[in-house]
Amino acid sequence: MKKIELFNCFSDLHKDVYGVRPCWTKEEFDNTSVEKLEEKIKFFEACLQGEPYDPYDWEDAEDDYEEFILSVKEEEREQRERIEDEYFESLAKTVKKRRQRVA
Repeated sequence: MKKIELFNCFSDLHKDVYGVRPCWTKEEFDNTSVEKLEEKIKFFEACLQGEPYDPYDWEDAEDDYEEFILSVKEEEREQRERIEDEYFESLAKTVKKRRQRVA
């Protein structure tokens, strides 16, 4: 219950700062800890009060960057595989058509 109340508070503050409410999926909500929500609330409160606040956690940033790079590499690999599959299917069809013409 506390997590829902914190999320509602975070959502209100997000709207105050950015003018829109955050768009989260259920999975994002479930995977976010109460501590992270409290940290986000502190950040937005500091923004509204005009106080300097450094919310950037370099360890998390490095993890996020590594995850991003891995996801991009995975997408590129999948795209290469799809292109190769399409090429070989096209090649097989071409060979099949040529064989049909010869026969």
